[in-house]
Amino acid sequence: MFGVNPEELPAFLTAFYSRVDPLAIRYKPLFQVLLTMDKKQAVFYHCTGGRDRTGIATALILNILQVPQH
Repeated sequence: MFGVNPEELPAFLTAFYSRVDPLAIRYKPLFQVLLTMDKKQAVFYHCTGGRDRTGIATALILNILQVPQH
C-alpha cells in the first residue's frame, strides 16, 4: 500500500503494521475533524510519543487523496 517491501523490514515492524485495525480508534478523531471542518480551516497534528503514528496518519491521508507514491 505504501511502497514498502515487507520482506525488507524487521519482523516486529511487519507484525505491528500488518495489524492496523486496532489503531483505528486512534485515527478516528483526526478523520472526524478532517471530514467536518470548514474548508478555510487547517489542521495541525503531531505525535509527542514518536514519529510512527504521525507518519501513518500522513500516509493514510495521502493515500485517501490518491497522491502518487513516486
